[in-house]
Amino acid sequence: MSVTKIYDNQYLWEFPKLGKKLLGIYNSRRFTINSESGTSEWQLEAVNRKGRGYDLVEIYIELVSARVKDSSTVFQVTISAEDEIFSQKVPVHNTGQRTLFIDYDNVTNHQVKVDIKPLPQNIVCSNLTKDLANLLTSKEFSDITVVAQDGTEFKAHKAIICARSEVFAVMFRIDMEESKTNRLRIDDMDAEVVEEMLKYMYTGGDIPKKLAEELFIAASKYSLLDLQTLCENILLETMEVETVADILLLADRHTNKRLKTMAIYFMVNNIKTVTETEGWKKLCQRDHDLRSQVLEKTATRQMAYDIVYNYDDENGYNEDDTDHDIEVDIKPLYNTLTCLSLTKYFTNVFASKEFSDVTLVAQDGSELKAHKLILCAHSEVFAAMFRSNFEESKTNRIQIDDMEAEVIEEMLKFLYTGNDISEKWVEELFIAANKYSLLDLQTMCENSLINTMEIATVADILLLADRHTNERLKTKAVEFIVYHIKNVGETEGWKKLCETNHDLSRLVLEKTKRTVKRMRYWRYSSDSNSNIESGQSGT
Repeated sequence: MSVTKIYDNQYLWEFPKLGKKLLGIYNSRRFTINSESGTSEWQLEAVNRKGRGYDLVEIYIELVSARVKDSSTVFQVTISAEDEIFSQKVPVHNTGQRTLFIDYDNVTNHQVKVDIKPLPQNIVCSNLTKDLANLLTSKEFSDITVVAQDGTEFKAHKAIICARSEVFAVMFRIDMEESKTNRLRIDDMDAEVVEEMLKYMYTGGDIPKKLAEELFIAASKYSLLDLQTLCENILLETMEVETVADILLLADRHTNKRLKTMAIYFMVNNIKTVTETEGWKKLCQRDHDLRSQVLEKTATRQMAYDIVYNYDDENGYNEDDTDHDIEVDIKPLYNTLTCLSLTKYFTNVFASKEFSDVTLVAQDGSELKAHKLILCAHSEVFAAMFRSNFEESKTNRIQIDDMEAEVIEEMLKFLYTGNDISEKWVEELFIAANKYSLLDLQTMCENSLINTMEIATVADILLLADRHTNERLKTKAVEFIVYHIKNVGETEGWKKLCETNHDLSRLVLEKTKRTVKRMRYWRYSSDSNSNIESGQSGT
């Protein structure tokens, strides 16, 4: 059953109707996604069952193989069928695993649309999270206090927690007690849970599995969607007969459809042992509707998620076979927060300027609002300004008399997001990165200058590299000039270099002489060997 490409990475698959059969398992042909990240191969599966007067369908997808440049590549997979749409991140290390995306009843349309896109990888994400983690640990430049139910206090930064949570942001925007005292009381959370929640908000790292349920509740309360998804995946991964009833109650209470659906499927396939647990007894006492949903699902179908079927393809499905076996292998994804998510939040922080506490002033007097904690997390130079008794620490203003406003804005964008920089300002940003010790920005500018090196610009790049003691850029520029010496020697840049830096021009010329001499030696050796071989063949 072929899959039709409709646009770029979007595909359409139509699986057969069930007809008179009670069970149909249909696999699509494998299809390939090509992108800058590499090539990946995928396959869809539809499991169609006959219900009481209607069809039931589950849609799975499998990443069959992946040949990508980066082993940390993550794909954003979105599948739509009927009125159901589900989107999930599939990391490349999940190759060979099947993931349940959609299940739906009352099937009228047997078409499935899938959209697969590799997420962009952020080159500075690891350093960004490391810097923010250090900021949380050091408590430097903190401006709010978060208080747990036992009175334990945690210092934090308003800009970070408000960027991550709209609930926190509202508290500080309007005339609430929190905005007046800069203290945030959380009377329904242990200190350990508050601490782990803050760590996640700063870094997006992994969380302790033992706190997944408490952090799921916290994420729902404060609208931390990424943390909620992470907790959801952990609860799915660690789901057991003893815990599934509690997870189902939790999912229902917080209106989490995916977690609720998966918990019901687990219970359906383990109904005998689940109904003997204390969790099931508690569920029956507390929520009769939920109990009815589980029992109704059990009565109408035997389903599982991430299924490995023991199905007899030769003999087919036997209507009289009430003991038809279904082996269940539960493998939900366990995803950590991607760089994309962190940068999304900080892009919004930069754009809104909300809760900014420092102003950068360009050479033309233009003012750009920023957040002290972001500047100081990235740059030890900025941090020193505010730690010591400098003018900047008193006025919260940084005067930058040697930079245009647009360059400062590009520098700030990079500090907040780590996104690519404009080639128009790459030299100016290279200078700014050296001035403020922004190593990630410096590396990005350095790579850009090397990749775009041309005859007309290489002499200026060499001067720039020498002035800022960048050995890698300097070496690349010298090598480029040596191999294009005739053309470079005719440029205005080379003339300026010879006038302003005699030592540098002498270095290039000496390197050129040695290279030419070496090439002549190789040519002479090659000619000599050819003559010897000719003489031998002549004799």
